[in-house]
Amino acid sequence: MPLPPSTPDRPAPTTAVPAPPHLRADLPRAVGLVVLVALAVLAGDLLTSTGALDGGDRRVQQALAVSAGGAGARLALLVDLVLGPRTAPLLVVVLGVAVGMGRRSGQEGLRTALLAAVPWALSKLVKLLVARPRPEITDPTDLVDPSTVHQLLVPMPTSSSFPSGHTAIAAALGCALVLSLRPGRGRWVAIAGAVLLALVAAWSRVALGVHHGTDVVASLVLVPLLAVLCAGLLEGRLPRRPVGT
Repeated sequence: MPLPPSTPDRPAPTTAVPAPPHLRADLPRAVGLVVLVALAVLAGDLLTSTGALDGGDRRVQQALAVSAGGAGARLALLVDLVLGPRTAPLLVVVLGVAVGMGRRSGQEGLRTALLAAVPWALSKLVKLLVARPRPEITDPTDLVDPSTVHQLLVPMPTSSSFPSGHTAIAAALGCALVLSLRPGRGRWVAIAGAVLLALVAAWSRVALGVHHGTDVVASLVLVPLLAVLCAGLLEGRLPRRPVGT
């Protein structure tokens, strides 16, 4: 009896495994980060090349100027010291450690530190790409109070003026803390504190005469948007711990 003809083995049909939802959302978020940085660089270049808002910047600076020895000057100098480029990395680490200990999770601490560090680092990238000069105050009669001398309060930084680094780290720390908390009264308190810290930092930079008003506005707008996108990117890689664990 003849044997039936053999048929070659055929591979079993395979079904495509869909990508995890967070991976499908990662590309738009990553593109969003790039677009935000590019728009910030474009805005800084336009402000530098056209000087379109220089008049407004000068009026804001005159209105916020602080007198040497006054309470406003002491507060501005304190902000300058605490949020400076040398202390900013330490503040990021301290925030990450504090959140990690409070949540009893090193992953939560790392996530919070990254939410502060990445937006701040991207703002520094914008600063490197935009060569906007610092404000110049050469004629005391230009000031509302001629006794105000900005350059004598702090040395004028040599880095680019746009955007404000002190304002950026203040906003980054505040956003990272808020995004580390669950919805509730505590988060609303953190939001109020974060807004106050960012606004005080922004005021201090203009009051000391080391930044244009548009520099600090750029940081106040850019950093929170970057932080929200970074939170989305980290959600799939460093997911939040469930409440009660």
